[in-house]
This record gives sequence, structure tokens and C-alpha cells, in this order.
Amino acid sequence: MTKKQWSSDKIEVLDKCPVCNCKNNSILFSSIIDMMSNNVFDKWTLLRCIECNVAYLSPRPKESSIHLAYNCYYTHSSGSHSIKKEKISLLLKNLKNSLYNVKYKKKASLKDYLLYSIVFIIFPIYLFLDSKIRHIGALDTKKNKLLDIGCGNGDYLAFAKSLGWDVTGIDLDSNAVDVALSKGLNARVGDVFSLKNDEMFDAITLSHVIEHVYNPNELIQQCYDHLNPGGKLWLETPNINSIGLNVYKEYWRGLEPPRHLILYNRAALNSLLIKSGFHTVKSKTHALSGLYMGIQSEKYLDQFMNSQSFIYNKIFKYPRILFVEIIQFIFNKKSEFITLIAYK
Repeated sequence: MTKKQWSSDKIEVLDKCPVCNCKNNSILFSSIIDMMSNNVFDKWTLLRCIECNVAYLSPRPKESSIHLAYNCYYTHSSGSHSIKKEKISLLLKNLKNSLYNVKYKKKASLKDYLLYSIVFIIFPIYLFLDSKIRHIGALDTKKNKLLDIGCGNGDYLAFAKSLGWDVTGIDLDSNAVDVALSKGLNARVGDVFSLKNDEMFDAITLSHVIEHVYNPNELIQQCYDHLNPGGKLWLETPNINSIGLNVYKEYWRGLEPPRHLILYNRAALNSLLIKSGFHTVKSKTHALSGLYMGIQSEKYLDQFMNSQSFIYNKIFKYPRILFVEIIQFIFNKKSEFITLIAYK
């Protein structure tokens, strides 16, 4: 990006919190930039609601222009990787399958039990893999319909389908849906509001979607309405109360303006889910997210921070990453991600 992209006709100013409608706020950051696209010309302000403590962009792109922020977005690629990444991807797939077979399917091979034992001993890896399969639970052939909202290129749909789930994916990006369709998956362009009234599911997943949404209350209500009785909603999103934000401040990977419109805390999300009708909300730990977020945030530090701080950054880089992972693992309220399962 070599020039200012967001002119006044493409943005809007909010006069109240998009979650709780409170009009009182404080400034969390006044001039953060879109580091993912190297756009240093557009500055974004992140406000914090005094009432529910979520953070939200204002000004922010209008709904009619937000598509401009998603050119070449990383979750919507074809998934082509180097040989090294393909090997890592295959290893993760085997580990996830073994975890599912032992923990949820209760029917596994000797190889599955061996891999599961190794993973369980290294407990953070066990928690990480359980989060990556979105705590999908045991398959019930009578209750096996799964919807992934914001399915991207369909990687998770393919995994769930391989386990026997009847999967459906929706995404606003037509290119991403084309990639998912090329994998033989049931995917289509649209959002939760494009579902037919009689389309019902036993599980719905929202992986890093709600922070991109303009009307979170309506999204969660629609998810509830499209779940069968006893169904569950799995949700994950960056945590505005994370230790990573405290450490990296405006360089924290989770900010990602202007695509991340709202950043949540656990209490606000719990309240939103209960208000929509869910009777039970359980919190999960996503281990190793501190390593991921720390490494990504360090890249932004190296790229955008003043060169006078170069030595400081290099000396404390890995201690910082390790500190973020340890704190977020021990203290759930300071986790990098909020991972919740809500039951209807």
C-alpha cells in the first residue's frame, strides 16, 4: 500500500458501542495501522466501551466498503504450501485424527493410542490440538449436521467431513468458496442471514469470525435460531484483555485494523450468548496461542518499530514470547484467544 486508501466516503463514525449501545468510551489507541497490508498512511482509533469493556474501531469502514480490506486475505488462499509446510500440515492432521479417535470416537488403532499418549504427556500440545479440532465432540449419526460460518478455503470442513460429519460452509468471499468447492465440499457464498429458515444444525463453528462482524448480537441470535435443541455453538476470537496486548500494545497481532471491528472480553461474550438464549457457556484453553501471537507480534515490532530499539527487540524477543505463552496458559482471563462453547 503506497497511498491513503480510506477516504471519508468509505468510513463511518460510531456514536455508541456496537455491543451494548453505551455512548461512553475511552481511547485505547489513537493511531494504529494495518500492518498486514503495510498501510502506514491510514490511522485507526480503537475505543474502549466504559460499560461492557469491549474495544471497537471508530471511525471504521462502512459495510459497503469493507471488502476493500480483504484483498488477498490469508485465510482465503488456496492453501498451497512449501514442502516443509505440507509435512507439518500432514503431521498436524494425523495428530488431530488420533486425538479425535481416542478422546471422542473411542475407537482407535495402536498408532492412535501411541500418538495420543505422547501428545497428552506434553499437555499444552494436547490442548492446542483439541482447540484446532474445535472441541468437536463425539459423532452422533442422528445429530451430525455441522455449519462453519466463515469457512474460508474449507480446511476445517474437510477435516470434519473426514470424521463423518455432514458439513456445510458459508463465506462472503467467492474465491474462498471456489477453493472449498474444489475440495468436494458443500460450501456457498453467503452469511448466516442467507440461511433458509428450515436449515438447522447440530453444531455451528465461528472461528475468528465475530471480530469481523458489524452486528454481533444479530449474528449470535441467528446461530441460536439455526441450532437444533441440544446443539452447540463453538466460538473463538482474540481477547482484548490478553497479556499479549499488555506486552505488545499497538503491535499486538490481534488488533488487525480495519478488519477486526470489535475485540471482546470473556464477560461481554458470555452475556451476549446468554441473552440470545444459550443456557450454558463453557470456556476452553487454547494452549500455544501465546507462541503464535507472540511470534507474529514480534514480526510487527521488527518491521515497524524505530530502529533505535533494534537491540532491545532482539535481546528480549524470545523471553517476551515465552512470557506471553506462560501467562496466557496459566491465567485464563489473560489468554490470547477467548474460546467458548455455548449449548442450546
